[in-house]
Amino acid sequence: MKRLFQPQNPSYIPVLSTWFGLLFGFAEVIYLSIIKFLLEKVIFQSQHFVWMIPLMLTILLAFTGFLLLIPALKWIALANPGFVTTFFVFPGLMALYYVKPRIHVFAALLLAAGIAVQAGRMVAKRPDVFIKLVRITLPVMAGVLLISMLVMLRFSQ
Repeated sequence: MKRLFQPQNPSYIPVLSTWFGLLFGFAEVIYLSIIKFLLEKVIFQSQHFVWMIPLMLTILLAFTGFLLLIPALKWIALANPGFVTTFFVFPGLMALYYVKPRIHVFAALLLAAGIAVQAGRMVAKRPDVFIKLVRITLPVMAGVLLISMLVMLRFSQ
């Protein structure tokens, strides 16, 4: 399993895309939960948003990861961890900005692009630490998603 997470091996791209999908999915759930429970505002979401949003973003970004894997097998420069991070942070942040529609579209694009580039630079400096973080937290986030899905489906019947 350790060989899969080597920065020169492009086969780790779908793993990173899945991790980013879970990360931004849970971030959106936390944001909506704060709005709903702490600010006591109506969010017009089903009670299943707790597991549906992370699952949807994970599927979307994992599919994109497999699409990026195809050219990365030929051009190894696309498998750079900094580039991959920038590539997946941008749509993840755009999904978060979509929840808050008061931000102007161009401002959201600029802000997401800036944060994505900076995140890519941080990962490019220490890819080994980032890969270790992904390897430790991916099973935990996947388990939380699975448990929340099972609990919500069980108690909604």
